Amino acid sequence: MIGPMACRSAGKVPRRRGLSLLEVLIALSILAVGLGAIGQLVDAGTRAASRHETETLARVHGNTQLGLVLSGLKPADGSGWQLLRTDTRWEWRGVRRTGPRPGLDEVIISVRDQESGLITTVSQLVRTPRTSGGSL
Repeated sequence: MIGPMACRSAGKVPRRRGLSLLEVLIALSILAVGLGAIGQLVDAGTRAASRHETETLARVHGNTQLGLVLSGLKPADGSGWQLLRTDTRWEWRGVRRTGPRPGLDEVIISVRDQESGLITTVSQLVRTPRTSGGSL
């Protein structure tokens, strides 16, 4: 068997096994940067999903309150914010105003998340109720 010294003296470069400490440190640095970037992407994705969930819940609450107002179960009298009975984290208010054409009103429902301050509005055009007798 020929040792490393014999190879050098014969002009041959000895075969190296394994990685040097510098190569390992460079690889670990690259890995750390990559993991840090992935961590930031996961964090940003989590925040976006949470924001989307809040916005979706706001629309659901708004459409529910709009349905209750349109069915006559709740008034849209423009009074202040009222807590939702089903989820006290949310408040709502409703307004009925003259629409863009005669005979149409616009019902506007706003819901507010008390934790984030997000306000979402839904609206719908409806026929103006007749004040005099007669059929619709």
